[in-house]
Amino acid sequence: MKRILVCIIVCTAMSAYGASPTEDTQALLYKWAPTLSTAAVPIVAYIPIPEGNQPATVRTIGSAFFINRKGFFVTVAHVIDAKPPNGFLCANVMTPSKSLSCMQFIVVEKDSDHDLALCQIPGFITNSAGAKTSSVRRINNPFASLDITHKEPKLGELLVLAGAPVYSTLISIQLGIVSALNTVYPPGVVSHNGPVKDTLSLLQVTVSANHGDSGGPLIDLTSGAVVGVLDQLIPSPLFLNGKDELSEKGFERSGIFLVIPAKWVNDLLTKNHAKSEVCAELTRSGNG
Repeated sequence: MKRILVCIIVCTAMSAYGASPTEDTQALLYKWAPTLSTAAVPIVAYIPIPEGNQPATVRTIGSAFFINRKGFFVTVAHVIDAKPPNGFLCANVMTPSKSLSCMQFIVVEKDSDHDLALCQIPGFITNSAGAKTSSVRRINNPFASLDITHKEPKLGELLVLAGAPVYSTLISIQLGIVSALNTVYPPGVVSHNGPVKDTLSLLQVTVSANHGDSGGPLIDLTSGAVVGVLDQLIPSPLFLNGKDELSEKGFERSGIFLVIPAKWVNDLLTKNHAKSEVCAELTRSGNG
């Protein structure tokens, strides 16, 4: 009888806790999804029209996210390294008419040791800040940027990822969790170069991500602050006949992804005197 009573008390307490508005997962998703999906942008490889009448080649190759109104954004270095030799990279920014503006940018600093890059769109300014001269690259509302957390990540922390899958021009969001702390690259199963220093600080997350989401932000579902930057997936090899069988073409997904921690991002911003801020200018403006 005592055990039954204890169970009833505990279960009742858990039910009451879960019913708290501050712990309502669906409500938190509704709260942060518009800001997150607007702050994230696809990084596109653009190859100009060649000789003849062939169309230009445009491919989404990665993701990024704005950190402030000055046009600064963060992505991963290996996306920047994917620049085509006969083309250029641009950030595909959504306009109020739902069209995409392919904005070229400069790389402020590329930290290959930690697979991070800080970039900026020159002359970028949002409508709310005012655009007085034609030399300013004005972007109409909606616009959003994300703040970078200074807190340590927690095991089991609920996260939301925003990214642009390959061949897609739209940002999609995925729900996941921090599944492990202080992880490292598994030897022999990583497809391309990632961080080569301080790899014990990498986070491991369980999320339904896609190729092209690399460079996308993962925010804490409660605070909305960026916890990390998606780096790459861990393939799922099979152990057969005494050895790992891994298809470089197939890359069977394990559902586990490696994430660059917020601390590395903050270090990069501090070094370049850039500050992150959460900003949500999500109402559409009719100004030209």
